[in-house]
Amino acid sequence: MTDLPRVGAALCLPDLAQFLPWLAEHDRDLELQGLATPEVMDGDWRAAVAEARAALAGWSGRLGMHGPFAGLVLDARDPEARALAARRIDRSLDIAAALGARQMV
Repeated sequence: MTDLPRVGAALCLPDLAQFLPWLAEHDRDLELQGLATPEVMDGDWRAAVAEARAALAGWSGRLGMHGPFAGLVLDARDPEARALAARRIDRSLDIAAALGARQMV
């Protein structure tokens, strides 16, 4: 029974401190949420990435990130709306790369 997969977590940056010991106990997977909001993407997202990387120091589980979704229409008829969606996805991929995430959902 020791070969069973271990459950991971989907957490926002402010919750990392509370759950990091549990995550680190078995290097559980983590999906970091909250970095793909307009407020973060249009602000100093590099500071948020630095904070996350510092908080995760010593943890070596698999890291993923939740990408943007709320209010974005990838196939919008309006070309400006499509362009906004593309910019948001591009920026979130930049954030994921800086974070060291292996995947973005």
